[in-house]
Amino acid sequence: MISIGKPYIKEVDDGTVRVCSVVNYDGKDNEIWYGVDKEYGHYLCHERADAFLLAFLPYAMAFRHNIKIDAAISEKLYYQLKNHYIPSLAKFTNYYHNIRIKYKKLDSTNYCSSQKGVGTGFSAGVDSFYTVLKHLDGDEKTYNLTHLTFFKVGATGSFGGKSANDSYNYRVNQFRLFAESVDLPFVTVDSNISEHARMSFNYIHTFRSMSAVLALQKLFHIYYYSSGTTLDCFSLNVVDAANYDLLSVENFSVEGMKIYSMGLAENRLDKQEYIKDFPVTYKYLNVCNSKAYNCSRCEKCLRTMAGFDCLGVLDNYKDTFDLDYYRQNKGKCLGYLMGKRLDGTPEGGADVALIKAMKKAGTDIPLSAYYYQIPICLKSLIFRTARNIKPIRKWYHKKMSSKSGCNYNDE
Repeated sequence: MISIGKPYIKEVDDGTVRVCSVVNYDGKDNEIWYGVDKEYGHYLCHERADAFLLAFLPYAMAFRHNIKIDAAISEKLYYQLKNHYIPSLAKFTNYYHNIRIKYKKLDSTNYCSSQKGVGTGFSAGVDSFYTVLKHLDGDEKTYNLTHLTFFKVGATGSFGGKSANDSYNYRVNQFRLFAESVDLPFVTVDSNISEHARMSFNYIHTFRSMSAVLALQKLFHIYYYSSGTTLDCFSLNVVDAANYDLLSVENFSVEGMKIYSMGLAENRLDKQEYIKDFPVTYKYLNVCNSKAYNCSRCEKCLRTMAGFDCLGVLDNYKDTFDLDYYRQNKGKCLGYLMGKRLDGTPEGGADVALIKAMKKAGTDIPLSAYYYQIPICLKSLIFRTARNIKPIRKWYHKKMSSKSGCNYNDE
């Protein structure tokens, strides 16, 4: 059983304000909190425990814990979780299970009846930039952005700690500069949720990110969550929550707040095609998961540089990527992506589209790329085949799930 106490507001000596709840899980009481700068403190929702429910939901479903809430929760959220979301994940995945949610009261109040904020998370990646640039000055004024956000709920480190905190602070300083350049308020949410109910962020990023949004539901009546996949890749493969973002955000919306999954029709190259015409991306684009800056060696950096190479605008990004490395090792870089296209993952699908587009555009692909792709192709095919052999798949998922802290049950 996971018990969630009534939320309360706490002012902290550093000038921030937190919405807190004492959550008991695994037999221990823990104060869980979301903190914002004082100017946004009055937007924190302490009247109901939606944020804390959503934050602990994947942990509860993975490890078969019912949830007891000594506070009110959104009637809409409860209806959607009980009748649509939890049953779907329980029936069609081997990770999550049906659980019961007990509450003190169901509340149908619209807490964002006056503010009408429109927000999205800004991480400076391709998906993020696409969402932001699409909603800066559109004809539909009601849907234009009023705020950018950045949350410390796992993106800078699944399990928190000093390195996650350092990365968060570094990125906040960088992203704030971009928010100032487009004249939008920048709302940051600090939290200790990553240190609790520990699960790999890949599994739970939609839950955790939207829990921070629900903590600020007095501010936002529209929120855009940038999708990392296209709709044709939709699946209930829970290893990456992006695979079913559309289902998640539809069921995480509450009274007075609509959450949209943004960019479902556009693949990564489509988004790069759109953002390349905005000079602000030449300075601020940051796609790397390995470093606080673009390392220009990892899979995401290589894919992004190859995309801009295909589009003929690579030189525009000389200040954000190590273009000398890419050009001097182009055969090896493209060979890696050519080999990865066979692994059967959404990322592999993006690489298929990218390589086809590069060939169609007449982009130079060194002959050495075809040589370098061979070992990557073999490795990709082995992993793809192994995933289709149930005993191997069962062993692998059980091992990786245990390592990341997520329950796995392949019955």
